[in-house]
Amino acid sequence: MYGEIAKGEEAEMTVAELISRKKDAFGDEYLVIRESNGQCARVYRENLEDYLRQKGITELRQGEEFQYSIRNRRNS
Repeated sequence: MYGEIAKGEEAEMTVAELISRKKDAFGDEYLVIRESNGQCARVYRENLEDYLRQKGITELRQGEEFQYSIRNRRNS
């Protein structure tokens, strides 16, 4: 039963956000994608189509990175 619920949730998700494009130490390009449930994933360019198909994502929109401020514990 648990597996069926997870499959149903994945089937509902159709839109994700492209947060950024980066390169790793070997020069391979990867994308950081945020799914509609807020979870982020690192997907290499050559695996993008398989990832989108597996997750049921039909649209990939341009998104923005969240900026978090880091507070210094000694000064707070």
